[in-house]
Amino acid sequence: MRILTPLLLALTLTHPSQADETPTIADINALNEALQILLTDPEDTFANPDGTLPDLTISLRAQAGQWTTDDAPLTDGRLSLPVDTTIALQIMAMDLIYEMSFPDLELDFEAIPGRLEVVYIRFAQTGQYAGNCAYTCGSAGAPLVFDVHD
Repeated sequence: MRILTPLLLALTLTHPSQADETPTIADINALNEALQILLTDPEDTFANPDGTLPDLTISLRAQAGQWTTDDAPLTDGRLSLPVDTTIALQIMAMDLIYEMSFPDLELDFEAIPGRLEVVYIRFAQTGQYAGNCAYTCGSAGAPLVFDVHD
């Protein structure tokens, strides 16, 4: 039932009963939430391209210029992550396209509404690694810092 309800909601919102009905912002938000449930089922396992499973999986959602997650400590755009741990970041946006750039890590990824992006990272040393959004939300939107600790 967990899969069926969001799927039915997504189909209802994308195929209105009247051809002249235009989806509202509330419809679009409901569709994004339904897609998020479909795409980020906590029972899913994502393997690295080399076939190994990550030690930790974190779902990150971008919305209204901020990041949220239920899987790790996140305060004021600072995500606390362990060192020497293979991490799979499941990334999705709820409203805009967020193109994140972490110059110190040579890491770039996109958060796009309705699409799940999975990025694998492993930190060899502790520190702070800052990233900024460089796309639709502008350079001041959705800052994200990886606080890597022992």
